[in-house]
Amino acid sequence: MKNLIKFEFRKLFKSCTFYICGSLAAFFVTINILSTYILAVSIGEMPTGSICLSFIQTAINNSNFTLLSAIFVSIFVCADQAGKTIKTIYAKGYSRTEVYFSKYIVSLIATIIYVLVAYIFSALFSFSLFGVKDITLPSDTFGLSFVAQLIMIITYHALYFFVSNSLGNTGGSIAICILGPAFVNIILSIFDLAIDSSKVSFLFSSYWLTSLLNVSQNSFMTFRRGIEVIIAGIIYSTLFIGGGYLINKTKEA
Repeated sequence: MKNLIKFEFRKLFKSCTFYICGSLAAFFVTINILSTYILAVSIGEMPTGSICLSFIQTAINNSNFTLLSAIFVSIFVCADQAGKTIKTIYAKGYSRTEVYFSKYIVSLIATIIYVLVAYIFSALFSFSLFGVKDITLPSDTFGLSFVAQLIMIITYHALYFFVSNSLGNTGGSIAICILGPAFVNIILSIFDLAIDSSKVSFLFSSYWLTSLLNVSQNSFMTFRRGIEVIIAGIIYSTLFIGGGYLINKTKEA
């Protein structure tokens, strides 16, 4: 499996998609920060350095992470099946388990790299524009929010990997990965409106991925809600990874 992981990394670093998506992530966060700075200058009210922490905390959404990672994971995971090279890999004696998890590990690392790029560019660019004066943590759960974000990054990647590995079709995988979570959120929101709120004390949509990711970036996230995000993310990740593995075991090479 070690050789397979090396093989996947070689493909990753030769992939134009990897660099394009990473560059776009940096571009999007930079544009977001720059537009805020221009607005602040135009109205003559420059915020304190604490806004830099907010930019870092919301870097995932500001970088269009879900869109870029959906595109990258779909292309990267489906490449072998689209190019029929998967048969050659199996012919060399590698098991389905080795192939599945080597690709999972490398694509997850690449996804985390995108987020790190977003964090780093958010920090460097925002601090260079707004300075470091009067910085205060936005909440006591500031650190917990990044733990929750990490779990949600893993969860979203697990979903995209599950879809891409199961379909094996790049176009279809991109479409489902981008539109699927939003569609499920709409269905759950409609369901929330239809049920009797006096009998159910929570919203089903609040435990879906889109809501959980947004909560993890919220400065006002409570400790309890942060733990809920982490637990829900772990459950979703386990289901997606396990489900994808089982489907992979039954697929034809």
